Amino acid sequence: MANFKINIGNWVEYRADASPQTPTSSRLAYPWTLQGSPSTTGIAATTSALVKSGYAFTLGTLINGTAYGGFIHTSANTYPTGLISSERGYTVEAQVKGVLAGSNRGQIISISDGVYRHQLWINTADVRISTAYIAEGTQKYVMDTTDDFHTYRIVTKGSAVNVYVDNVKRITATLDSASTPFSRFFAWGDFVYGANQGGTFLWAYFKYTTAGAYVPTERAMDGWVFDKFDISEARRKSQFPIIRSDNVVTPVGKLNATKLKLSGTIAGTGYNSFRDSIRQLKRLLRSGVQRVSIDDERYIDALYTNMTLKPETQDYGKIKVSMVCQNPNFNQIYPQYYSTTPVSTATFYITNNSDVTVPCKIIITGSAAGTIDDAMTLINVDTDSEAAYRGVISATQELVVDKGFDTFNTYKIELDGSSVYNSYEGDMFALQSGVNAFVYTGTAAGTLEFYWREGYVA
Repeated sequence: MANFKINIGNWVEYRADASPQTPTSSRLAYPWTLQGSPSTTGIAATTSALVKSGYAFTLGTLINGTAYGGFIHTSANTYPTGLISSERGYTVEAQVKGVLAGSNRGQIISISDGVYRHQLWINTADVRISTAYIAEGTQKYVMDTTDDFHTYRIVTKGSAVNVYVDNVKRITATLDSASTPFSRFFAWGDFVYGANQGGTFLWAYFKYTTAGAYVPTERAMDGWVFDKFDISEARRKSQFPIIRSDNVVTPVGKLNATKLKLSGTIAGTGYNSFRDSIRQLKRLLRSGVQRVSIDDERYIDALYTNMTLKPETQDYGKIKVSMVCQNPNFNQIYPQYYSTTPVSTATFYITNNSDVTVPCKIIITGSAAGTIDDAMTLINVDTDSEAAYRGVISATQELVVDKGFDTFNTYKIELDGSSVYNSYEGDMFALQSGVNAFVYTGTAAGTLEFYWREGYVA
């Protein structure tokens, strides 16, 4: 089973989806900081077949030099991929469609890693890295960025930077613009006042990882290639010592954890480079639970258990990696979303197109018209789940009931960020495959929102 794109590693990502979460939303796991004042922002549906979630974030800035706006993560924040390191390498990827751009420059992806700083300019007729950041003259790739969404991946290690457009390497350059050790960030948008700069662009997603210099296609990271995998599933069985009430002696079993076995090759340009590739892979695998994706739509979270390396030369070898998964199913990368203003005792319906039952997160917002006071119940009729909240939800406050949407197998019951387990009675909620009928009873809520990721057995 060859030619699969098997990616390993955690990314920090903003992805537009059906929920109304903008990049700065406190509901995101890693909110972005807005700089400047964009003229247009918002999430809208797109009909492009290339955008898996079906939505994109519109970011518009004036091109007359009077305003700018963009989003940034800095080294002052702590994120799961760690501090940006020029030596270790890092990867940035965005899916973007141009609409309107100034004649000098459109919007940009801007990076500073403590050693070098650089930018990818996305215009309407080309993408480029300016000579201000590289030893070579300005490097550009001529293309129409407005015809559809395109995927731009920036792969950087040391002074070497490569830009891939739709998985094809289009720009190669050598960085020579220094940054200070304290200046480390990832940013996207328009960050400069100036005539004929900025414009309007649609961002389907923006993501980065500081784990290493990932390249697209089948290669998980520079230096190694995973191109084969096995997925195993099993049940643990227990035999009843006596005949059951239904007159059979049938083993009863529950699913064991799903296991992955990945195999491929690892290489370097010499012995030292070969060892660096091994070191990078081991560092990544040992860093904790990893997100493994075999396509651009689904992933499974897994923990490395062992690795076998078989060197064949001083710069080439074969590798096998075994991983145990957190759950038995693959999850959709982008979440599903449903929102309603409930009417007490009225039934509303949510359809889960998964193969399996999946956990969900529910956010109940207090109504501006009053408070919810010790009088709220919620029932999923189809899964026979019921809960009551014995507390007050004031106007605009948010009660979050999460069975593991944000973090798998981690329950959360919070009111405006503070734990309120003592005021909650009953079940956590999941959505069965197919239609789920819910009934809300109590004081009118402002909104009732559901988040979930579809789950698949394959």
